[in-house]
Amino acid sequence: MQWSRGIGLTLAGAVLAGLVALSWLGEGRARGAPIRIAFAGPTSGPSAEDGLSAVRAIEQVFDRVNAGGGVGGRPVVLDVYDDRNDPEQARANAPIIAAESNTVAVIGHNFTTCSIAAGEIYAERGIPAIAAAATSVDVTRENPWYFRTIYNDLAQGRFIAAYLGRVLGARRVGIVHETGAYGAYLARVMREWAPEAGVSVAGSWSFDPADSRLAARLDKIAREAMAPAAPAVLVLAMQPDAGVMLVKQLRDRGFPGTLVATDALASQAFANGFRVFPAERSRPGFYTDGIFASTPFLFDTGGKRAGAFLREYVARYDRSPDWYAAFAADAATVVVEAMRRAGVSPRADSITDDRAALRDGLAAIGPVHPVEGVTGPIGFDAVGDAEKPVPMGRFLGGEIVSAFVQLQLLPGGRQPGDLDATHDPARVIALGDRVLYRTDVARVGVRARHFEDLDFSAGTFDIEFDLWFRHQGDRGVEDVAFTNAAEPVDLGEPVDEVVKGALQYRLYRVRGVFLADTIDTDYGEHSLALSFRPRERTRDDLILAADSVGMNLGRQRTRSERAARGRHLLRAKGWSVDDLIFFRSNVDEPTLGHPGYLTGLPRRFSQLTIGVSLRRQALSLRGLLPERYQPVLLAVGLLGSVALLLVRSAGSPRLRWLLQAVFGLLVLIVAEPVLGNWLQRSAAPYQVAKLSRAFDVLWWVFPAMLVNVAIDRFVWKPAEASSGRPVPTLLRYSVASVVYVLAFFGVVAFVYDYRLTGLLATSGVLAMVVGLAVQLNITNIFAGVALNLERPFRVGDWIMIHGRTPDPEHGVIGMVVDINWRTTRLRTADDTEIVIPNGAISEKTITNFMSPGEMSRFELFFSVDQSVPPETVIPVIQGALASVTGAEKGGPLADPAPTTRIHRATENGVEYVVRYRLVPREVSPHKARHTINEAVIRSLREAGIELAIPRRRIREEHPPAPVA
Repeated sequence: MQWSRGIGLTLAGAVLAGLVALSWLGEGRARGAPIRIAFAGPTSGPSAEDGLSAVRAIEQVFDRVNAGGGVGGRPVVLDVYDDRNDPEQARANAPIIAAESNTVAVIGHNFTTCSIAAGEIYAERGIPAIAAAATSVDVTRENPWYFRTIYNDLAQGRFIAAYLGRVLGARRVGIVHETGAYGAYLARVMREWAPEAGVSVAGSWSFDPADSRLAARLDKIAREAMAPAAPAVLVLAMQPDAGVMLVKQLRDRGFPGTLVATDALASQAFANGFRVFPAERSRPGFYTDGIFASTPFLFDTGGKRAGAFLREYVARYDRSPDWYAAFAADAATVVVEAMRRAGVSPRADSITDDRAALRDGLAAIGPVHPVEGVTGPIGFDAVGDAEKPVPMGRFLGGEIVSAFVQLQLLPGGRQPGDLDATHDPARVIALGDRVLYRTDVARVGVRARHFEDLDFSAGTFDIEFDLWFRHQGDRGVEDVAFTNAAEPVDLGEPVDEVVKGALQYRLYRVRGVFLADTIDTDYGEHSLALSFRPRERTRDDLILAADSVGMNLGRQRTRSERAARGRHLLRAKGWSVDDLIFFRSNVDEPTLGHPGYLTGLPRRFSQLTIGVSLRRQALSLRGLLPERYQPVLLAVGLLGSVALLLVRSAGSPRLRWLLQAVFGLLVLIVAEPVLGNWLQRSAAPYQVAKLSRAFDVLWWVFPAMLVNVAIDRFVWKPAEASSGRPVPTLLRYSVASVVYVLAFFGVVAFVYDYRLTGLLATSGVLAMVVGLAVQLNITNIFAGVALNLERPFRVGDWIMIHGRTPDPEHGVIGMVVDINWRTTRLRTADDTEIVIPNGAISEKTITNFMSPGEMSRFELFFSVDQSVPPETVIPVIQGALASVTGAEKGGPLADPAPTTRIHRATENGVEYVVRYRLVPREVSPHKARHTINEAVIRSLREAGIELAIPRRRIREEHPPAPVA
């Protein structure tokens, strides 16, 4: 009952620790009543994945915020409301959201119609909302409670018009749009702005997406678009379902022109819609390749923050984020930052005032002091819209990548006259009150061929790799500088080159020494990366983007897929690729006193980094458990270990050992990444390396300790229980020493990477020197090992150590108390302890009085004069023996009785032998010998019998008489 109570308390404590830690993890380190944020969007229905990706991204942001203390010490919690992209459902959900006393803001909705329907109620109830996907200008116009992190349709429509005329060179275009608010508004904006871009709208088709004869209507549009007089460029402003139907009909008819889509088709839902068709399954991109699409965001040209967000999202959810996730994450970031800047900490009794204060805080986030997000800086204008560029993507291989030419918004409201010498006036495009700059995009790919001298302690690696550029135009695109090169790198001449019209491709074989660990990674990981930027062309002029299609990266939907692609690109022997890393960042170049750059803004370049995170290839439990649960498991392991110490005497030893092993290993597995990730954020690299080295040692020491405890509890303790005798200390120490010596050699060989052959050679020489100095002790040690192996006696045995003959007079008699690595301890009958070196014992004869049984036979000899007949002597001796039998008298055993026999006749007399038996642990042989001698001598003397006296014959010889 006692053991079950103790173990039960232990397990209950561990479970309690898990619940407490789980609560701590769920709410972060923040405390207090939660601040609630609502998400409103589709989490079911055809567009469910769009809404769910947004929910995941918001939770990712909130978890990071809560881990840092929350907002005002309070955790931020997300509540999800499914509107299925239905305006009526959105309108029904809005009052419920506004009625929640702790809900301070709303992120959503995805569709413009849903945002407008619910926005009226949000404004009426005074709760701020942020749209992350709805692009209609009507969402924020005349609604001061609505904000938007994405561009609006006015900016998108003007951008597409400019791109058609200034980049694609189109003069006549057609527009196909849905009659809903989204498509109709975009079509109107493009028609208004097309003339300014030098484009005329030569054809316009509309359709009702709810029309029961939608397929027939789209078929008619496709036939008319194929007419000879029809424009060669078609703009598609519609939702994915209709877009899939129309594009398939155009492609099946062999439409020869160019298709340009609005952002609704720049989604995976649109690309996935073709996968049901055999032609698309046999060749991904059969229907979509070549389609231009204005897209809110592209990760291949995203910055460092975008790359970090992508890697964390994939690691957390094992799938890739889309642009919905990126803008939802930015909306969550903006809400949190606005609360912090405005000092808002909502309470139920003041929720109305707190919501108003948050709205004012959002309005105060402008372009001058923006919030840095995944998609770039976020600052709201007077109507609550964020001024965002409109990236142009192009479908390739079923995926959407950056087009070779982008139109960028010049920062800070700069006008053409404000540009410095780094900008080309021919690239400037004025479009109303906006100034755009034509920026080239070069797709760059890398694949390693050979690694040498991979040395993370020195922080360098030598690599030979293929580097290729695919781009339009040829003005310094391939003139790049490697920013993490340890020495200058020269591309040399291309080993392959293809020029097809404006498209150019060049492949270089490059070799150089580069700096390792230039990318922040998780604890226990290293990174190999190549970072490069144009030497002369600034970020406004040229962007380097990872060639995801050329490197066969695809979307890397899971972490394992990303790691597999990473192994395909950068592979090092002895290391496993944990994740693929690529991102674009802006780097400033010092002017170095150049007169042309002293008065302007810093020269900012687009730097591309392509790399991998590595872990050493080894069988290891490190990092086996998911990172988000590691604090929970650490708390369980620590509290379980403490509970076992508090109930030390309870429970089965074997069960206790099992629980100790489980809790100890759990702590060892999760403590290192938890401490390592914390230390990596706040300490120098050498301190992180020390922590790693310390845990490397612990991974050898702790199992050695477990093995020794297991041997004690599963071997020694059962052996002692069955035999009733303690296991010799020498044996215990010898086995423990072997285990720890093996652990020591493991630490030396695998932790400190020292060759054991050299260590063993050095140890041999040292052992020889030490052996000569302590050879006597070594003799004793090996003699002790031999004694434990042969086991001539055990602890508790009475033994006599003597010469060749078992003579108690000249031997040492005592009970064995201990046999250790050097000596054997005996306790004599008078409680005196004798310590004898094992080497001395090995050279003597040992009589074990208790083997094979505890009873031992002894002999004493008496000589009596020959004149006394034996029939007189023997009864006297037997009577003397009978008078002292029994342990209480210190004499021999009464059963079997002592005996007296004639041993032999000598010239001195007749020798009698007395044979008797003892149990040495009851009567010592010395004491019994004394008792018997005293009794026999006394009895003989009383009987008038004298002991024989040695006789000597003396003969006198006279010398012979002299001869006369």
